[in-house]
Amino acid sequence: MKYIIVAFLSLNFICLQAQEVCKASKQLSSQQLVKTEEAVKLFWKWDSIEEPEKGVELLEAIVQNDKKNWVAPFWASYISTQLSNQRKDSTRKLAELNKAQEFLEKAYLNYSDNSDQCFKPYFHALQTLIYTLKRYTYSTMGNKNEAKKFAGMQNEELNIGIKLSPENPVLMVLSATSMASNSNGDFKQIIGAIALLEKAKQAFKQLKDRNPVDIGYMNEHWVDNWLRRLQPPKKS
Repeated sequence: MKYIIVAFLSLNFICLQAQEVCKASKQLSSQQLVKTEEAVKLFWKWDSIEEPEKGVELLEAIVQNDKKNWVAPFWASYISTQLSNQRKDSTRKLAELNKAQEFLEKAYLNYSDNSDQCFKPYFHALQTLIYTLKRYTYSTMGNKNEAKKFAGMQNEELNIGIKLSPENPVLMVLSATSMASNSNGDFKQIIGAIALLEKAKQAFKQLKDRNPVDIGYMNEHWVDNWLRRLQPPKKS
């Protein structure tokens, strides 16, 4: 994890104006966009768990009928990771994460011939997330060998993403939350995580003209919650 901290902090987080804006919505035809938007909006709404579940169903139907749409399986993968967090049983958590992996592989296959490579860091980001959640799930189950294996895979994917796009706020958030989750009370780790989250927050603010299917802000909604968790409680 030390490499990740140095990679971000030594670069002073990179000038925000240099951030490359990748619009997944621009990758879709008008017909593809309407169908994908309909499904992804259910995730963003999320008043009850049935909504993201329905969103995944709609996205899966798109995947089966549209071999050129990589955005739909990408979102199906991400939403599946978020659903895994809602499952209480470890077996169900892993089932969701295995489904997320299948969707991600389908997304990458559909994307593989794409001339616009600016989305590539986001694939590494989502793969990092899947490995991270598998690591935590296996750790909870007491399976130290699998937890250790996925910890290594998680760090490898995250480092690849950082090298490709060190100014990427999605990767900043993943790095920060990993640092915070594995800090073991280390003050420097926690301070580093807070700094990354704050920088990611500012970077997200630079993203304009958003569409629900754009992946450039997919974990922005984690930031404030994590900052509240990491800040010491205020004295009354």
